[in-house]
Amino acid sequence: MSHTSNNQQTSSGAITVHSQSIPPRSERLMRLNKIIGEDGLLPISRATFYELVKQGILPKPIKLATRISCWREADILDFINNSELGG
Repeated sequence: MSHTSNNQQTSSGAITVHSQSIPPRSERLMRLNKIIGEDGLLPISRATFYELVKQGILPKPIKLATRISCWREADILDFINNSELGG
């Protein structure tokens, strides 16, 4: 039995799945709970994270709504790769 995929990759690197475009990993947005804490990328507290944002070490959030903030995954990964935490 042959299976053909309807998934296509655009010139920007996004993948289209069932008519919905999924951005490439580096363009994804992340909420704070996916960035910090036990299950996050950074083993730091919320207070430390926001202090690093305040100091300009981490980027300011992208506001999707009044109470919804997120960060570009690529920016967080760049911070990890270029900091003492990453290596």
